[in-house]
Amino acid sequence: SIKLQLSAGNVGFMRRLLYINGDVAKAEKLGEKLKQMSGIPLDAFIEHTPMSMQPLSKGVSYAESILGDTRGHGMSRAEVISDALRMDGTPFLARLKLSLSANGYDPDNPALRNTK
Repeated sequence: SIKLQLSAGNVGFMRRLLYINGDVAKAEKLGEKLKQMSGIPLDAFIEHTPMSMQPLSKGVSYAESILGDTRGHGMSRAEVISDALRMDGTPFLARLKLSLSANGYDPDNPALRNTK
């Protein structure tokens, strides 16, 4: 599944959408359509990207979930960070990348699933 975040003013609207394969281009088009349908004036959307999401356009951010993960975006990434904090012996960034990969996320772009 993917998650789109619409951000307007100081309010964020998280929408979870199911796709068989993550398709960023389709998600971007859908995000723009949701902005239009929301009834919120387009100039109210703000530049805001939640941590470990990928910006698509003003007020629209994107992230993928690993198959079977029913938790919210924040909870799934919190587990990744928690796992990295429990590791020893290497700098934190290296541990975080290992944890991202072990949990099914791209270590270089945590918004995406690991396809390697």
